Order: sequence, then structure tokens, then C-alpha cells
Amino acid sequence: MMDALIVFKVLPGFLVAFPIFWITIVFLVSRLGGWARLASQFSADNPPSGDKFSWHSAHLNRLGRYGNCVTVTVSSQGVHMQTILIFRFGHKAIFLPWGAISNMTRSTFLGFSRTKLTVDDDNGQRTSWITLYGNSLTKGLQRHAPTRLKVHAL
Repeated sequence: MMDALIVFKVLPGFLVAFPIFWITIVFLVSRLGGWARLASQFSADNPPSGDKFSWHSAHLNRLGRYGNCVTVTVSSQGVHMQTILIFRFGHKAIFLPWGAISNMTRSTFLGFSRTKLTVDDDNGQRTSWITLYGNSLTKGLQRHAPTRLKVHAL
């Protein structure tokens, strides 16, 4: 009887506290990792038609790590990135036109490819680095990138 009372007292508190905690953490990750800054400049409504890669990993600058929770769509217009639903708070979709990407570098470790994109803001004063992981995603980037950005292997 006493255990049932504890559950009825603790469960509602958990159901309120955990979502607040989760939203706060996800919001802070977007701010500290650089996603929010990129989204403010390169916001997107809908992904363009192109090659879609779901459940991939991305790394933004030093603090933004997104393991298997990013959907990337690559097209002749650019690169669209969006997190899965539970990470969307503070993470608006990003569309990087190819003109905003100044460099692409590919490297391979133990058979797994990663591609590092160097993104310059509108006035060229701030640079961000986005590393996207996955062999198929690297091939998609190579297929759609303009000639000036063809992936350089390290």
C-alpha cells in the first residue's frame, strides 16, 4: 500500500521534471555546439529533393556531437540537415548552399569515411566546421558537390 502511494507521488513529478530537463539539455547543446548559430543564418523550411541519408552522425565545431540522430539530404543546391524529433527543440533545420561551403575534406579510418565541411558565414568573418560520418553520405556529397568542392582526400 505504501509503495503504491510513493509511485503516485513520484511519477507525476518525474513526468514533469524529466521533459523540462531534456528540453534544457537539448537547447544548451544547440547553443554551445553551434547548431543554433548556423540555423539562424542558414535556416531551412523543407529539404530539397536529393539523396537522403537518415540516422547519420555529425560533429559541429568542438562541442556539438550528434550520434546517429541527423538526417542529411544532399542535392545540387546544397546540404540540408535536420535532427530527429526528440532533438528538435532548439535545432531548426539547416540548409547550407554550396556557395557557403568553402572546403570539403574526406578521410577514412578503419574503413569508415568522414567528410569535413568548412562553412563561412555571409560576411566571411566566422567559420564553422561540420563533420559528417558515413561511407554512403560521403559518396552522396561527392556526387552532388560542385567541381570547385570535389572532396579532397587526406
